[in-house]
Amino acid sequence: MQARRILLAPLVVLACVTPSLPALAGVEADIETGVVFASRAETSLYGPEVRRKTNIGFVPLLNAHLEWRPRNGPFGLVVDVDALAAPQGRAEDVLIAAMWTPRPGMDLRLGYRTVEGGADNDEVYSFAWLHSVVAGLALTF
Repeated sequence: MQARRILLAPLVVLACVTPSLPALAGVEADIETGVVFASRAETSLYGPEVRRKTNIGFVPLLNAHLEWRPRNGPFGLVVDVDALAAPQGRAEDVLIAAMWTPRPGMDLRLGYRTVEGGADNDEVYSFAWLHSVVAGLALTF
């Protein structure tokens, strides 16, 4: 197993540990699986009275990552999925992006990302579904 990537974003720290799987016969793709630890944050409700539920901690999510480059060319596709459901709640984070490698060690990405999840239990009912267009730069040294 190897640590593949660590992403830092507001209120979220992700660390993914993945064993590399061998490529499928005839498919030119990088396929990885692993576990991601996402942080939980505060849930707040503002109205006539303010309610807060602080439950900070890490939630394990299953990860699947696919990078496909037809004929090992400069263009490709990235699909990255982090998800898990439990009685306490669920979370999904899905990225689909086009990838271009203008030179070795540099990837430019443009795609769509959706994050959905929440909890429904005795203390909290909170769900969110976010959609965004994303652009990225990946440098390999």
